[in-house]
Amino acid sequence: MKKYWSIIILSGTLAALVIYLVVTLNFASSSEDETLCTNINVQIVNKDDLNLVTAEDVISIIKSSGEKVIGIPMKNIAVYKIQELLDSKSFIKSVSVYTTIDGLLNVKLTQRVPVVRVHMPNGAFYIDAYGFVFPLSNTYTHYVPVVTGNMLLPFRLPYKGELPDDDNSKTLRDLLSFVGFLNTNSFWNAEIEQINILPNADVELIPRSGNYIIHLGKFDDYKYKLKKLYTFYTKVLPIEGWNKYSTLDLRYSNQVVATLKNKL
Repeated sequence: MKKYWSIIILSGTLAALVIYLVVTLNFASSSEDETLCTNINVQIVNKDDLNLVTAEDVISIIKSSGEKVIGIPMKNIAVYKIQELLDSKSFIKSVSVYTTIDGLLNVKLTQRVPVVRVHMPNGAFYIDAYGFVFPLSNTYTHYVPVVTGNMLLPFRLPYKGELPDDDNSKTLRDLLSFVGFLNTNSFWNAEIEQINILPNADVELIPRSGNYIIHLGKFDDYKYKLKKLYTFYTKVLPIEGWNKYSTLDLRYSNQVVATLKNKL
């Protein structure tokens, strides 16, 4: 008999708990349906070192799209449409949009991080480490290695998207590898001030240490070529002087060909 009453009490407790949860959830759902949006809360995950997108930019994009947010019932906000809108923007790598019962439309996003800035006669663009190409910002400049020149591009500018998966993108993919190496090598990262790509895809490097041009040739075997140059830096230039040569050519095996400056 005692066991029987224990089962009845337990069953009654569980039933009461289920009823409580149902009522609570229904109340919460009803409250959320009636809640009006009071603000847009923007969280930018990687904002400390990068300002390609600001919270003000995000709010402006949403407002200028014509989507009603502030003062609108939370259930009527086109969350997925706003997420698609923001996801289409060049500087945004990933974004999540959601509402909360405190009346906030929340936007959490990650910016794309450019690793190189390319300037060509017909336009300029960033590339991130994953090979995604996107335009420069009109309001903010991110300081990364600068590439100039007049090379044949595998796309028409302005362009936004992944590098095309074909042979025409080889030079830019090799460039990304080269820039990635510079970013992990403190000496060369500080030494190489500018990269210039010629129409035939040969590469010139502008150093910070002297008034000369470094002919790298193609990006092929760039680590070996820079190793030769480093030996030249440490063995020859301290003796001959940093301003004696106009060019240092790394295109030849096992040697650095240096050209003397013309004497007036």
